[in-house]
Amino acid sequence: MELVRSFRFEERTGSIVPILEDYSVSGALEPDGSWARSTDRHDDQHLLGIEGQNLVTFVKFRLEPGTYHLCYAFTAQGQRGRGLGSAVIEEFLSRAAVIHPDFDVLAEVVSENSEAVEAILKKRGFRQVGSGWCLKLSNLAHGRAV
Repeated sequence: MELVRSFRFEERTGSIVPILEDYSVSGALEPDGSWARSTDRHDDQHLLGIEGQNLVTFVKFRLEPGTYHLCYAFTAQGQRGRGLGSAVIEEFLSRAAVIHPDFDVLAEVVSENSEAVEAILKKRGFRQVGSGWCLKLSNLAHGRAV
């Protein structure tokens, strides 16, 4: 996958609503301006994929003792199929593995395009556990999927 030169990642903490408003992302918020796809907390963390001045993809995650919870993955409708969702998840996993290599990543697939996100998770070595997905970051650090 080839990203344009102006593509970059940015980390943000807090509610997703003002972040989406900062980038004028339409279609990600409900008509009343609320975030209804998953819970929204002041301590949520986000890894944004920005192309030029546009937010085109992001993941929302939470850090809890021993675990990263991957809560949500989003790619703008007009940007899907370009590998941007894969890129932001790969970047998230790379950063997480460096910071907390002994942690697990748990993912509940919450996305408008759940099948695509599940395929990305499987390719990255996640295994299905109940209704969610799990990856041991220590396996990434040692070059193993799971």
